[in-house]
Amino acid sequence: MDGVFTQKLIIPSYAVGADNRLRLSALLQLQQEAGERELSEIGLSYGELKEKGVAFLVTRLKSKIFRLPQMGETVVLKTWQREIRGVQFFRCYTLVTEQGETLVDSVSAFALTDTGTHKLLRPTALDLSALSPCSEPNGCPDPGREEPPALVEVASIRPRWSELDPNGHVNNTRYADYLCDHLPSGMEKKRVRELYIRFEREVRPDDRLTLSAAEERFEQNGQTGGVAWVAGSHARGTAFVAKLGYEDEYERRF
Repeated sequence: MDGVFTQKLIIPSYAVGADNRLRLSALLQLQQEAGERELSEIGLSYGELKEKGVAFLVTRLKSKIFRLPQMGETVVLKTWQREIRGVQFFRCYTLVTEQGETLVDSVSAFALTDTGTHKLLRPTALDLSALSPCSEPNGCPDPGREEPPALVEVASIRPRWSELDPNGHVNNTRYADYLCDHLPSGMEKKRVRELYIRFEREVRPDDRLTLSAAEERFEQNGQTGGVAWVAGSHARGTAFVAKLGYEDEYERRF
């Protein structure tokens, strides 16, 4: 496909969790890196955008997960700019095995912002003539606005230095860690099927972030699982809303 950036990589030990599978935050980091590398090739690197006083910030993301790769597994990550709709840029990602098995399909929505005022900008504020959109879809629906059920407060935290990025706020990939670390039932024995995050307001170093959560169970066709929500808020309002869909993973008995 024209306009598609492709990267082959081996899942490193530091990117997997206790279950030997790629952490969700690491998945988002790989996707972020691939998108940035494609933009860098056409003169839209982070540094070049910063010089222009603009930045791309993710507003929503959704991943449909068939299987998370394990440590040492060779995978191929593909990403492409699909379209601009209104003020939003939609980017697709597909993670596959060397044999072509689809592991993850993702779609992220981005907005162009002024790094000084933090206000949204129209796409026409930046010369995007070198950006070649690709109309090829993947198997993940666009991330719409999803609302959680009633939530219960579970933690109050302050951002750590290790969570901040050069924009001076918590990097978007770290919200997946907030989600996994504060799941009411924990992450053990779960096969992740869906990840959704909506970003409302940035989290700055001096913010006190209140985390609230809820979990709903289901049983369908003999398979049990659930949907868990974690949201964060601070003095300026809601910072993010995240959802994880999963199936229970039972130990095999021989």
